[in-house]
Amino acid sequence: MTIRTRNPLLGTVKRYDGYAEGIKLHVVDTPGFDVRSIKNEEITSFIAYKVPRLLKDGPDVIFFLFSVTDFTIGIMPSNIATVFNFVSSLTTNERLKKFFIVLTRADSVRMTDEEEQLLIEKEIIIPPHH
Repeated sequence: MTIRTRNPLLGTVKRYDGYAEGIKLHVVDTPGFDVRSIKNEEITSFIAYKVPRLLKDGPDVIFFLFSVTDFTIGIMPSNIATVFNFVSSLTTNERLKKFFIVLTRADSVRMTDEEEQLLIEKEIIIPPHH
């Protein structure tokens, strides 16, 4: 099922159904949040309105995909906190207060496992206001 928006800049919300190792899956692909925060308010409203219509029981898992090229070493895009706060506001379900962050296009990044872990701890585990 595909739900299109009237605003072509926002794109579509598409649901894909399938099975993996005997588990029924429903994946909803939404427009991405803009690193520069230009479209984020419209995208937030669009997702908040459309996704519940595709997943009647709500999501079990949320993955955020960010291109590693959107990052400057040691600095995460400013919209990440906005995205997390938005998703948290959509539900009171505690299991959805935790998210998976998937960094894409990381083939060219040269970093040791230790450097990667330090960056993750600095940017994700330690709140930005500390």
